[in-house]
Amino acid sequence: MRRRAGWIACGISSLLCALLLEGVFRWRQPAVVYLNLRPNVQEYCTRPDPALQYRNREGFSGRFRTGDFSTTVRINSRGLRDREVSYARVPGRRRILLLGDSFAFGWGVEAEQTVARRLEAHLPGTEVLNAGCSGWSTRQEVDFFRIEGRRYRPDTVLLLFCPNDPVENAQRYRFDRGRLRLVEEDPTPATRADRWLVKTSALYGLGKRVLQKFGLTAGGALPPAIPADLWRVEEDLLRRLITTCRNQNARLAIAYVPGKGPGGRPIHLPGYDDLAGFARREAVPLFDLTAPLSGPDAPVHFPRDEHWTPEGHAAAAAALADWLVRQGTHQRGKTRVFQAKVVERFPVKGPKHQGHAP
Repeated sequence: MRRRAGWIACGISSLLCALLLEGVFRWRQPAVVYLNLRPNVQEYCTRPDPALQYRNREGFSGRFRTGDFSTTVRINSRGLRDREVSYARVPGRRRILLLGDSFAFGWGVEAEQTVARRLEAHLPGTEVLNAGCSGWSTRQEVDFFRIEGRRYRPDTVLLLFCPNDPVENAQRYRFDRGRLRLVEEDPTPATRADRWLVKTSALYGLGKRVLQKFGLTAGGALPPAIPADLWRVEEDLLRRLITTCRNQNARLAIAYVPGKGPGGRPIHLPGYDDLAGFARREAVPLFDLTAPLSGPDAPVHFPRDEHWTPEGHAAAAAALADWLVRQGTHQRGKTRVFQAKVVERFPVKGPKHQGHAP
């Protein structure tokens, strides 16, 4: 009887201790816990799309909050996080269409603080349209431009390439009760329970991350190199985008978004060398944002979140403006522009076209 009472007391003590630790970790939220528990803006501000799986929901307006920021998200009537804009061009103005995921979308910052708005401020006479959608991969970005983006008739298509894009091209999504959800391949009760616990329990997610760090369980980071089959798919998608841009008499340029390293320092992640080699072979201009984002005194990433702060967006926009001016396709205004080194600069080859396709 005493032994049984001892086990019960031990169980109750362990449970209370676990609840206490859960509360502490939820309150303090170290980076690993924060990343597991934070909401994803695309869960709320998107709608189903038969070709893209999902896209920004036209007319959406709401607040997006995490432990690192609180911001307003508004989507215009055409599904862009931007002011109302027509497909028709404004006479005498050039136009850039920005493609990308959450970095282009402006995760964690106000619309006027995004790289699109900051870039436009550096390039008088040029419109910069924000066609980013949080969570998109290269596949969705390429398909968006083929279906919808080309209707804006841009002079330049600027693609923000993120290191996780090749890995996420095969991901599938569904909507459950109006919210976007990732579809698991061959899910089992165990994998479903694991995903639910990671998104629900701070203590469970932290423990799993510790096990991953010591190699005791799988997952937790990008592979040391992008698998060859995934990179072949990425190259095929990028070639499709190159072809579509040329058919629309638009110029494609790619900007590499570095990862967040120790101490918030921007670093190259797996896939950069592959991307640089591809850009060189295909004669596509490529700009590496690693050095420009290493320069500002203010942090370019949020304390726990891997996304850019307003200062990060400002530094990226200034460097991109300077690079585009160096390319000779856009003119710079009187606004001071960050003097950044052009990492890759290639002439664009391909047939010339007269006018734009409808």
